[in-house]
Amino acid sequence: MTTFCPLEDAPLWVGRQLFISPWITVTQQHMDLFHASTNLSAAVTDMAVCEANPAPDLVDGFWLSSMLSAMHFNHNPIRSPGMWGLNLGSDKVRYITPVFVGNRIRYRCTLDAVLPHAHGTILVTTNTAEVEGSERPAMVAVIRTLSSTATQLPRGGTGR
Repeated sequence: MTTFCPLEDAPLWVGRQLFISPWITVTQQHMDLFHASTNLSAAVTDMAVCEANPAPDLVDGFWLSSMLSAMHFNHNPIRSPGMWGLNLGSDKVRYITPVFVGNRIRYRCTLDAVLPHAHGTILVTTNTAEVEGSERPAMVAVIRTLSSTATQLPRGGTGR
């Protein structure tokens, strides 16, 4: 059972693990859909550089990063009615261990900091993608998310 934390209580969770996702198997369909949605296909992009690829089943690092949205939507316990989040970017992303189609991965997230912002609260998290059976992580990413329960994001920027 997931324990939920309202946004205003987020500072109480600093230094704590927010979630560990279930294991998921990376499939070729994941890669095919990712490539189609990012124009990484021979119909749109010159893929000649990939012709000598010794590992065609290698998973894209940016796919690992892109999965963070779903992981936070589905598993982050910090939530309040009407809450929304705006990705402010990554402080640091490192791809450490290769992931291949067929591997199982999961994500672990820790809350590093809660920072005030003119339009809400910035949540800084460290997100680790683990590969089943590997001692080293596949990816470690420190990300910042502007979270708020305001009814509308101010137009013209976030005032960072």
